[in-house]
Amino acid sequence: MGNFLCCSSSPTNLSHDEECGNEAEVINFTVKELNEYTDEFNRKKIVGHGDFGPVYRGTIKARQERHLNCLDVAVKHSHTKDDRSAILWKAEVEYLPRVVHKNIIKLIGYCETEERFYLVYPFMPNGTVLTKLQDLKWSRILKIIKGIASGIQKLHSHHPPLIHGNISLNNILLDKDFTPKLGDFGTVTPQGKQSQADDIYNLGVMILQIIMKEENASLPGVSIRYHICDRARSIFEERGHAVHQNIGNSGTACSKRTITKLGLDCVNHDSSLRPNIAQVLQILANL
Repeated sequence: MGNFLCCSSSPTNLSHDEECGNEAEVINFTVKELNEYTDEFNRKKIVGHGDFGPVYRGTIKARQERHLNCLDVAVKHSHTKDDRSAILWKAEVEYLPRVVHKNIIKLIGYCETEERFYLVYPFMPNGTVLTKLQDLKWSRILKIIKGIASGIQKLHSHHPPLIHGNISLNNILLDKDFTPKLGDFGTVTPQGKQSQADDIYNLGVMILQIIMKEENASLPGVSIRYHICDRARSIFEERGHAVHQNIGNSGTACSKRTITKLGLDCVNHDSSLRPNIAQVLQILANL
C-alpha cells in the first residue's frame, strides 16, 4: 500500500477538509496500485490530454480508507521524466495540499518511478468548461465564474500568496453538480515574477470567453481571428454587453452589462487598474 504524505494523523473526507481549510492528506501510491485502478493504463481509459501527459479514468480498489474505496479517479502521468515534467509534478504535490477549497481540485495522491511521474485526482464527470462551453446557461455561468474567483482568492490569501499562472477554460473542471474546480497546478508559484494581476487578467479572459461562448473571437464569414478582449470591447461599445444570445434570458440587462464590464476591467492593459480578487468577488456577489 502507498503511504500518506504528512498532513494529519488520520484520513479525513473531502467535505471536512473543505470546511476546516486544513491541508489535505495525499497518498503515495505504488505504480502497481495505479495499474490496477486503470486496467494497466488501458488506452480505452484515456479521457483527456494535457501538457503533463495523458489522463486516464480509473477506480480505486482495496484501500483501507473507506472514503477512497470505489472512488472514480483521474490518473495522469508524464510522458517522460525530464526536468520540465519534474517541475510541473513537484508544484502540484507541493501546493495543492496546502489550498484545500471546494473550487480547487483535490490531489488524492501521487507516484514516482524511474520512468514517470503520476498524479491522482477525483474524476470530474462533466469534463472541462471548454467541453461544455456551448451548453452553459446563465445560472451555471455565474456559478462557474463565482466559484473560480473564490478559488483564486484562496490562492491569493495564502502565505505567501500563490499565483496560479494558467487559468483557462481547459483547466476548469466540472463535477456532477457543475461545481467548478480549478486545476492544473503545475505552473503555481509564490508571488514573485508573476503577480496577482496576472491571474486577474486570465480570469477576465475566461469571463469573456464564457459569456461570449468563444475560445477565440471571430467575425462571421471572416477568417481573421481577433483577441477575445478586443472583440468584447467592440461588442460592449455597440450594445452595452457581450453576453451571447444563446445563454438565455435569465440575466437582466444590468447584470449582463456588469459581468461584461467586469471581464473587461480584469483585462485592462494597465495592470495597476485591474480589480483585486476581493473587489471581483464583491461585484459578483451582487449578480
